[in-house]
Amino acid sequence: MRRLIDTTGIFLVAAMAGGMLLWTPAAYADTAEAELHPVDAPTGRVSGRAVGYLRFTEGKKPDQVKILVHIQNLTVVQSEQPLMTESGFATYQHGMRIRATGDCSDTTATDSQAGVLPDVGVRQDGNALVSMTANGITLSELPGKSVVLYRGTNDAKRQIIACGVIKKD
Repeated sequence: MRRLIDTTGIFLVAAMAGGMLLWTPAAYADTAEAELHPVDAPTGRVSGRAVGYLRFTEGKKPDQVKILVHIQNLTVVQSEQPLMTESGFATYQHGMRIRATGDCSDTTATDSQAGVLPDVGVRQDGNALVSMTANGITLSELPGKSVVLYRGTNDAKRQIIACGVIKKD
């Protein structure tokens, strides 16, 4: 039930007598996905239930990837300064990076970044649904890498709060 919404309108969901039907056109069958798990700050290791996922699909150009980011129940630190308020919800800015390594076992290690993704605004209730496009990368380059979610956008104060390994779906 986690893939109910796609802001590009590609997915069709129909409820059928207590069941769910998910239809995806064959042209969009080539995808990759990363399930985000929270990072324990003292140890730098992932732990616990998933707090979201990223789904990667081919973009309109050869070196372009579309990304659907769906975050649920992420713990938001209320001491952060909210970026903006939408419909009564404060939005807290979070940065995302693709790491060259496909491992989330130690997020305290500094390693080369494979790419910087646009920031994500997470509402104070810990939820976000964002569709974005990343240029300069292809879908075939992603499996075997990982994606990390940072609290805030200030490079000097970045704290990794979630990580997921990118796998071919």
